[in-house]
Amino acid sequence: MAKKMSNPGFAPDWCVHFRSMAQHPACEAGIEYTVLNGGSEYRRMYQLPCFIKAGEKPGLRIHCDRFRAPTAEEIALHKQSAEDRKNLVATVKAGITPWRLKHQGCTHSEIVECPACRGLLHLSIKAHNGLVQGRCETGGCANWTE
Repeated sequence: MAKKMSNPGFAPDWCVHFRSMAQHPACEAGIEYTVLNGGSEYRRMYQLPCFIKAGEKPGLRIHCDRFRAPTAEEIALHKQSAEDRKNLVATVKAGITPWRLKHQGCTHSEIVECPACRGLLHLSIKAHNGLVQGRCETGGCANWTE
C-alpha cells in the first residue's frame, strides 16, 4: 500500500484501501470506483462500500471483496498522529506570533527559523484577511494553511 508514513494508521470511518475518488480512479487495492458502481461515473458514496456508517441498514452498500475496516490499533494510531500534528502546528503558530503581529495588514512572505525544529519555515500572510500559510522544509514538521 502507498500510505504516507507522515499519516500513520487509518481513519475510523473508511476502508483502509480508500483513496480520494476525485484524484484517483481506483482504490489502493486496485478496485475501480466506476466499475464498482456499475459503470456510472457518478460515484454515490452512500452506495460504495468504502465509507463505514454506524447503524446502517444491511444491503444498502455494494459488496466489495477487498473491503477491510481499520483495526482498533490502526484507528488509535491515526488519532494519535492527528493529535501530534495538531500540537506541532499549534506550537509553531504560537512561536510565530511576533512575526504575524509585525506583518499584520500587509501582504508579506519570508523564510524564518522554525520554532519547532529550527529548520527553514516559509511563511506568508495576506493583507486582506491576515491569514498565514506556513511550510517547514524539514520533513514531517509543520505545514498549514489557515
